[in-house]
Amino acid sequence: MRSTHEIAPPDEKRHLTVLHQYTVALLKTVIAISSIVVGLKGKTDNKPYDIPTYNADVAAYKEAEKVHCALGEVLNRSWRTFVALSGSQARTRATADNTASLKFCKVHVLDAIRGLRVENWTLGEQVSRETYDKFKDQNGHLYMVVAYEKGEPQAAFAVKATWDQVDQQFKDIEVEATKSFEKTKRDFGLK
Repeated sequence: MRSTHEIAPPDEKRHLTVLHQYTVALLKTVIAISSIVVGLKGKTDNKPYDIPTYNADVAAYKEAEKVHCALGEVLNRSWRTFVALSGSQARTRATADNTASLKFCKVHVLDAIRGLRVENWTLGEQVSRETYDKFKDQNGHLYMVVAYEKGEPQAAFAVKATWDQVDQQFKDIEVEATKSFEKTKRDFGLK
């Protein structure tokens, strides 16, 4: 992952750094609340979980939540800046681009809600030649990440290495969420 970060353009590098910090903070928050859940579940099985330990766990969770929420705001600002530098401007330029010949390219879209999909886009109509030339991989494919702010999709193109890193972080979050959910089910004796 470090090699991907090192070769990323500066605007992507800044955003990836913030995304990584946010991901770590989010995982710490999930781990902190897990301690509370496990402790409370243990009480139902007559295991010790005293008030001072509970209060310490709640304080740790609240602190982790504060950090994670603050980084979430930073991540949103970073994403808006990143989109303004790549995705939004690219779409505006694409509309004005009067490329005479129609050419198609595959766009690999990593969507935070809808998941992964591949679309065929028309150069000069859906994406400008300039954006295509800047972000295409060796096979002529483009890579886009879609995140949501207040329910509205925010899209940005990325070089493949950066897109792969975001994809891996999404997968890591999913794996950690699944592990946490399975552990919670076990702690509560659910099947």
